[in-house]
Amino acid sequence: MIGLSGNEVRKIYPYVDFGEYPLTTEQASFELCMRGYHCESSTLSYIVKKGHASPKAGHGGNLFWSESDVDAAAKELERMEKFRDSATIAKTFGVPYVDFAREQQKALDPFRGLLIKLSEPLDLFDVIFHATGTPGVRRVEYRLTQAGKRFIDSQREGGAQ
Repeated sequence: MIGLSGNEVRKIYPYVDFGEYPLTTEQASFELCMRGYHCESSTLSYIVKKGHASPKAGHGGNLFWSESDVDAAAKELERMEKFRDSATIAKTFGVPYVDFAREQQKALDPFRGLLIKLSEPLDLFDVIFHATGTPGVRRVEYRLTQAGKRFIDSQREGGAQ
């Protein structure tokens, strides 16, 4: 699989509040996005309608997603090739998405207190792919852009809320 598992995403992003299982549809959609999938609530409705996941119905028709329901949705999103840009980029350059996500978090870690929620920091960082000399093996690196440096400085000067 290209996208992250539930365990991987929670280890890589320890300070993101994913919620506890069972998740609401909104929380499940958010987790799947953080796993590397392009997933909106309407996409999850489609997956349920087609029988690829069967979350429990709650009060008022709200759905509640167990971990296995979210995993089933991830499997279907993988089959449909519904990936976020970051996962597609990693796939294109032959970098496992888990490595891409880990490097993304390493780049953001020093700014944890400033960046409340930034799930796709590609505008703040240059992403550099390096060949390692071993065929098919590459590594990814994030470097803060000038725009990113200005943003961080503005947050430090009182822009953070």
